[in-house]
Amino acid sequence: KFKVAVTFDRGRIIACNCTCGSTASWCSHVVAVCLHRIHQPHDLCLRAPVSESLSRLQRDQLQKFAQYLISELPQQILPTAQRLIDEILSSQPSDINTVCGAPDPTAGASAGEKSAWWLDEGNLHDNIHKIVVKFCVPSPMVYSDVNYLSSTAPPVAAEWQSLLRPLRGREPEGMWNLLSIVREMFKRLDHNAVPLLNIITEECIKTEKVLVWWFNTRVALHTG
Repeated sequence: KFKVAVTFDRGRIIACNCTCGSTASWCSHVVAVCLHRIHQPHDLCLRAPVSESLSRLQRDQLQKFAQYLISELPQQILPTAQRLIDEILSSQPSDINTVCGAPDPTAGASAGEKSAWWLDEGNLHDNIHKIVVKFCVPSPMVYSDVNYLSSTAPPVAAEWQSLLRPLRGREPEGMWNLLSIVREMFKRLDHNAVPLLNIITEECIKTEKVLVWWFNTRVALHTG
């Protein structure tokens, strides 16, 4: 069994990780948890931020909570807990004594802070690069009898070509799907569309053949 952690912020997944050791941030276990959250929302327990729960505890309850927490994981928590206690009790000025309040990782971002989707940029760069390279690879040359080139293609071949023509207009399909996602995000005024579009643009610019196609298209438009 693996442990999955998914962090939400105002309807967006801003971080996710899994103990399976997969190199991809969005492994199959993370996707399964997200789908379960969407289709079975009542199976998951929704809790308030830790800071809100702590504010409801009395002094003796807070002390009991702290001591039980340390006793549960003494090796991991005790050094940090002792350091924080020393800083709080120290007569010297420290950040923990001068700053109002305390951080709460379960409370999410502030209302004015922008939330961004969790993008696995490394794998996204690699996948887009593979799509572009595969699309730009020159088609293989087929050698055959010269007399065969002048013969009429059978009806089945002509029908097959007519079926393939509209599909080829959507190649590479993966790239067009990504651009459709970007367009939909812009329609919804989602600023996360910008980093996704940047990744697509960077990978296209890195491919020399794409730049040649773009240059030839611009020249043809101007010379008309």
